[in-house]
Amino acid sequence: MVSEEIKKNHDDPMRVGTLKYTMAGLVALFIWMLWGDFWYAMMEQLIPRLLPLSLKEFNASNATIGLMVGSLAALVNMFMVPVISFRSDRTRTRFGRRIPYLAFATPFVSISLILIGWTPKIVEVLHR
Repeated sequence: MVSEEIKKNHDDPMRVGTLKYTMAGLVALFIWMLWGDFWYAMMEQLIPRLLPLSLKEFNASNATIGLMVGSLAALVNMFMVPVISFRSDRTRTRFGRRIPYLAFATPFVSISLILIGWTPKIVEVLHR
């Protein structure tokens, strides 16, 4: 019986075990992955390129810019990444291992990225 199932699955390349893939499903998956990668790449390029320009606009010193863009981020990563990685590797939920951590962090990252565009207005309000 096992050999019959293997033979049947071998005849249908869009089937793996009990999963059956359709061309429309694969195209949708491909589009979603490209869309997500595009925005992830945009987010990764935003901070290192835009933050120094914004800080320079507010007359920040080069030392302050270096501290905020490089050292502060590295320090946070040095302490948080091992802890989060360790915990997420041992997390077992119905949503998987990583999704609870991503679902918690995503709103904060999104709000932070949106607020970058509002930096001049925020600084103006805080300065008063």
